[in-house]
Amino acid sequence: MPDRPDEGSSSKPTVMQRQGYLEVVLQPTTSSDDIKRQFEEILQICMVRKPSRLFVDFTPISGKFTTLERYDLGMIGARFVPYVDRVAVLVTPEVRDPEKLGSQVARNRGLNTDNFVDRAAALAWLLGR
Repeated sequence: MPDRPDEGSSSKPTVMQRQGYLEVVLQPTTSSDDIKRQFEEILQICMVRKPSRLFVDFTPISGKFTTLERYDLGMIGARFVPYVDRVAVLVTPEVRDPEKLGSQVARNRGLNTDNFVDRAAALAWLLGR
């Protein structure tokens, strides 16, 4: 997916501490490189805070992503394993991958994660157990 020239270099996710979990909201973009930078920023935050539960609001993201881009995002997600016990990712129906490739890649490497299109269902899963 082509990057837009002025997009992304300073996009930082919004971070909010919630009751029982850390919530991050990605900044709007269609660039997979910008999403990766934002994921790296979230990883750095999690390395310091070590939240047991992480809620990632991916809904500001739009565009179509290739299989390789989804794989790469899953590989970044797998790096969260030592710092986070459970990750719920909220996506729009347009961005959602029915195969959930990114989540599957991260799960195969030990991350307890899933994608949702409904916020209430995502939070119920995240805070369950």
